[in-house]
Amino acid sequence: MRKHALLVVAAVLVTANAVAQDEHEYKKKAPKVIHATETGPVTNLEAQATFKRLGTVIKSVLHTGVPSWTEGTNKPASRFAVASYFLKMYRTLEPIMTVSPVAISVEVNRISAPTKSQRDGIAYLVKKGFVGNFGPLATGKGSSLTVEQFGDAIGLFVSRLAENTHTPSSKWTPYLHGN
Repeated sequence: MRKHALLVVAAVLVTANAVAQDEHEYKKKAPKVIHATETGPVTNLEAQATFKRLGTVIKSVLHTGVPSWTEGTNKPASRFAVASYFLKMYRTLEPIMTVSPVAISVEVNRISAPTKSQRDGIAYLVKKGFVGNFGPLATGKGSSLTVEQFGDAIGLFVSRLAENTHTPSSKWTPYLHGN
């Protein structure tokens, strides 16, 4: 009889605690927001904040660090500096990539870059699929990127990184069967 009474009291306390928790509103901290310029090119400070956050995510998921963005001014970020940073990040993360997709054909004459080494770096990233073949990072006429173009370039890079660092399940990936 005493055990039953203790169980009833414990159940009442647990229920009362659950009701009290439901009535209490939890205040979440607002996430840090990177305020980008609404128009105009992405600045080095915006790129630095974005790449810092991306590096934190890569470190937590892939357990490896990435190089840091060194430009820290409020001047527009050069698309060549962004491409160079992508190449550094690719070279750093290449050893942990588990999948090697088929190379993409590159039209080198369409890549606009001031030097041969920059053109070769962008062509290499295009060949690996980490930069769009006809995207503004590779073929843009200006020296900087808009917020939308910058976001698209990062999105493509991160999606290819995810694709190349995680071995797909042979159950759900027919091309691994040789079909």
